[in-house]
Amino acid sequence: MKILLIDPPIRRFTGVASFYFPTSLAFLAAPLTKTDHEVVIYDVDRGGEVSKSLNFNNSYNQMQRYVDAINDSGLDVWQEVKELIWKFDPDVVGITVMTTKIASALKIAELVKGCKKSCHVVLGGPHPTITPDDMLECEFVDFVCRGEGENSFLELMNMLEAQKQPSENGLSSINGISFKKDGQIIHNSDAKFIDDLDSIPYADRSSLMNIDKYSSEDIGMLLTSRGCPFKCSYCYHPFQANKVKYRSTDNILGEIEDVRSKYGSYQFSIKDDSFTVKRSHVVDFCEALIKNAIKINWDCTTRVNLVDEDLLKLMKEAGCNVIKVGVESGSEKILKATHKGITHEQIRKAARLFNKLGIFWTGYFMIGLPQETEKDMMETLEFMEEIKPYYAGLGVYNPFPNTQLFDLGVEMGILKEKIGFDDFKNVNPIDYYFIDPDKRVEALSKEEFDKISVSMMGSFNKYNKRFDKLLRRAWARRNQYMHDPAMIKTDFTKVISWITS
Repeated sequence: MKILLIDPPIRRFTGVASFYFPTSLAFLAAPLTKTDHEVVIYDVDRGGEVSKSLNFNNSYNQMQRYVDAINDSGLDVWQEVKELIWKFDPDVVGITVMTTKIASALKIAELVKGCKKSCHVVLGGPHPTITPDDMLECEFVDFVCRGEGENSFLELMNMLEAQKQPSENGLSSINGISFKKDGQIIHNSDAKFIDDLDSIPYADRSSLMNIDKYSSEDIGMLLTSRGCPFKCSYCYHPFQANKVKYRSTDNILGEIEDVRSKYGSYQFSIKDDSFTVKRSHVVDFCEALIKNAIKINWDCTTRVNLVDEDLLKLMKEAGCNVIKVGVESGSEKILKATHKGITHEQIRKAARLFNKLGIFWTGYFMIGLPQETEKDMMETLEFMEEIKPYYAGLGVYNPFPNTQLFDLGVEMGILKEKIGFDDFKNVNPIDYYFIDPDKRVEALSKEEFDKISVSMMGSFNKYNKRFDKLLRRAWARRNQYMHDPAMIKTDFTKVISWITS
């Protein structure tokens, strides 16, 4: 059976650089190709000219361009989608959906049905997992695959191949899917979580279209675990609550060697939610890299309360050259409201260790929580300047359903519990779910909040453009440049675009 897996576009419209490959689709593709299905992964953001811009400072206007593109059916990108559907002639189109991409996902579903009405459309990913009923209300969507999709999606594909018009009894045997029958939405039982991650084949990068548009670093994205034991109030996690599952070290090293040999990757990016949750997992991985003389660089995301000097030294020796941590806020009140379970003293301690050991580190900060005040925001700026990350990222809080902060926003009368398809198509994603987009926080007017956020974005941007910060970043990536000189030009182009913006 011919299966087209699509990651819908957004950055192609916003003009901001796109990174990495759509890992979730590559995991779906792997077992499908092993069972003789014909699979193509279409990352629409990589279909046209790939932007190199790193300018996130005008995100509202950038997102408005995305909304405008959704409502302009004459754009080349939509013609490109249709031509691929006509040419590949898929039996099934699977679309991965994050909240911000709902509009483009539903646009593509409509295009698919317009080109080939008999083609089955399946949605999966974070948002359909949270709100399968909402997604199935769309006339162009046939199925929703909830949670971890490798087994459920494979079962569904095998059934659709065997039965072009599958029976309700047949569909009811597939856990983890939702579908429509005679106008009614049916939710099967949740699928069992995949506890043995080694049983999942390596992410299938070979099925990617336009693979020449990915750098060796983009292709080097890895997951060594699934799950998160923490309950941050702004975060929804689609995997097993409070449980983390791990791949074996041998399995991870096998994928690294496979990717190195096929794509020449030297810089790998570990996208686990918190890489150092299980210390022994990290130690085994690092010691194996050292023992086997596997010379690579890698970055990871973790938490400030899950690192110590001995562990960081081992990670650095094993090739770790970048660490990313969530700082969130300089305000004691707001930091507690995130339910992240960290303190400012733990952040200071980790910052001192990163700076002492010379590991390039990024601190991520957030403003715009419903209960935040101007004083809280100013404390965040002051705290960033105190702890001195090598790169400081600042984002404005966006509410996502099924999170504690979302529920708080509803209680405070700031957020709606639900929005409709027209809202997704016509409202700027930054304003999704707000009753009044001019009232993002309880204590500030729109004018006050906009003034503070623009000022803070400018301060963070100026801080990151300092010559010493740019030099530190280049130094951290020096081995990558030696092994893949093309990355010098790629990074230089991005930096020039950024510092001149």
